[in-house]
Amino acid sequence: MDTFVYNYHPVTKQYLGKSIADISPLDDEILVPANATLEAAPSVVDNKVPAFINDAWLLVEDRLGQSVWLPDGTEIEIVSLDQDIPTDALDEEPDLRTLDAVKAEAISTVNFKHAEFLRQLTGNATIEERDTWQAKALAAEAVLAGSASEIQTKMLATEAGLIGETTDALAQKIATKYAAYQKLIGLASGLRRKTENALEAAPNADAVDQVLVEADAQAKQFVQQWQSETA
Repeated sequence: MDTFVYNYHPVTKQYLGKSIADISPLDDEILVPANATLEAAPSVVDNKVPAFINDAWLLVEDRLGQSVWLPDGTEIEIVSLDQDIPTDALDEEPDLRTLDAVKAEAISTVNFKHAEFLRQLTGNATIEERDTWQAKALAAEAVLAGSASEIQTKMLATEAGLIGETTDALAQKIATKYAAYQKLIGLASGLRRKTENALEAAPNADAVDQVLVEADAQAKQFVQQWQSETA
């Protein structure tokens, strides 16, 4: 009957499998090679793997190739299942930025999302397009009041002709949409100011993150409200 030895990795100590043992031709003793044992390895249980540590098989969590971090940011790669991991090690890289740096980055995020917020609620209109809306709104107001200049009348009449509408109908549509746009500007600016004030008052990085989460949630609520009102 064959006798087996159970092999483990020389560095990681992880079980590699069993093999038939060689027998000494001199005294019929079992030859146990390096990094092997006659003790049978246990089976994998709950994602824990066998490792031969301190002359015995143990079931340990397989974290090979992963990293942990010390509180000062030092990264430690796990290269062995019997590796001594410091008790204060962290599973995620610590954020060593100052609170001022965290807030500055958050403000940049808020400014970017403010611009994205306006683009989303205006149907992805470009900044260049939005810059023309005030002039068109003034022209529309003047057309509806009967006080439009020749240039204002021509501007709206040209657009109305291209889309098959009367100048007055287009003027009314522009005036209505511009009024809604002004409300939108107020919503977006108010949310940005509210978020910036909350960020300034945040006492730590976790609070900064929470402010951004709440601002995102409120922005989504505004989007849903806006889309339902303008549908």
